[in-house]
Amino acid sequence: MNCVKVTLPGDGVQQICGTHQHYTTPGAVRGISLEKTLKKREKLELQSFHVSTVMMNWKSGCRFPVVPQISYLTVALANVKALTALHMNCVNRMLENASQLYQGVVLQKTGGEESLFAVSKNDVTIVLPVLNEEAGVSVVIDELLENGYSKILVVDGYSTDLTVQAARQKGVTVIEQHGKGKTGAIQTAVEYVKTPYMLIMDGDHTYDPANIERFLTHVNSYDQIIGTRNKGKISWIHRFGNHMISGLFNALFDTFISDVCSGMYLLNSKSARELIFRTTGFSVEVEVLAQMAMNGKVTEVPIHYRKRIGEPKLSTVTHGFDILKTILGLATHYNPVFVFSLVAASAGVPGVVILAWVLWQLGAFGVSHILIGLAAGMLLLFSAVAIVVATVALLLKRIQIRLERLLRNKLVQV
Repeated sequence: MNCVKVTLPGDGVQQICGTHQHYTTPGAVRGISLEKTLKKREKLELQSFHVSTVMMNWKSGCRFPVVPQISYLTVALANVKALTALHMNCVNRMLENASQLYQGVVLQKTGGEESLFAVSKNDVTIVLPVLNEEAGVSVVIDELLENGYSKILVVDGYSTDLTVQAARQKGVTVIEQHGKGKTGAIQTAVEYVKTPYMLIMDGDHTYDPANIERFLTHVNSYDQIIGTRNKGKISWIHRFGNHMISGLFNALFDTFISDVCSGMYLLNSKSARELIFRTTGFSVEVEVLAQMAMNGKVTEVPIHYRKRIGEPKLSTVTHGFDILKTILGLATHYNPVFVFSLVAASAGVPGVVILAWVLWQLGAFGVSHILIGLAAGMLLLFSAVAIVVATVALLLKRIQIRLERLLRNKLVQV
């Protein structure tokens, strides 16, 4: 049994005996492996900070004990525990130093503002399309400023109340839109915004500026991010309509968005400048999402939805039909075969009615209408063929969309 006296920082001189052989070169000294200790701490890697943290660790007094070369040395159990605790303490110090160094780099890059997001708040312009929102716009602007968003653009649709004055008193930029409806406001904002990203939200207090941070985490990977509203403040008829509209949109454009009618969404400014606007009303959200889904990448994040300040301007039925008409119009533009085949498939409805009448006449009165029955059968056959064609067209369009997305991703990687 060989023994050696080892000086441990903080523990004085200890005698360690054993038979385990350390393979070292003559006259060399050997320390405990830092890499093994790091693996035990969930394989944390500090390689990128190695050079910068060496001097910090040395100054902080973290010294690893060394054991001279001895053959057949086995560390006693109590001393192993002491050594492990010592090394874990040193590892913790190194982790703290690395963390401080990383924070220093982050603060240097963000100009002294600590950030956990992919972009800073100065890279995003908050766009507020407004029309007679005197009561709510000032509250929304105050909340945006409190959350650290200084680049705010109010696009006014020629309000007749004090909306413009209320916004300008807050020191934000106010411009008047060109074009009709909310579409004109969005188009005006796209032409005016100079930052890499723009976030559009209504100025009626329904959307919470505190949720904008959820968008900033994912901006580098997507062209559009939709804010999916919680259903607590939405009436059941609006929830039902939104569910139906979202389902139809997802089926036509091969997406998985649960709230296509949301009025809060973030756009990549470069991608937004390539949009072609055809609608003029509040269905602009659907038009923007359709083009982004066809030509880019879209996703969604959950947001809070609040009660608006002021009187509502939208009619549930009228707005719902406008959105459905917009979706069908976009589907006709991007996949006309599917739409026309779907219309042709509607011939099956009168076919079913006529055939039911023929069978009722035959069963109740014994009167046969062979020619009319054949006509009803032809309508049903025509409808079945149209349904098959529409299904094939939809599947082919989905394959095309997925191939285009795959090619875009490959080109980006190259």
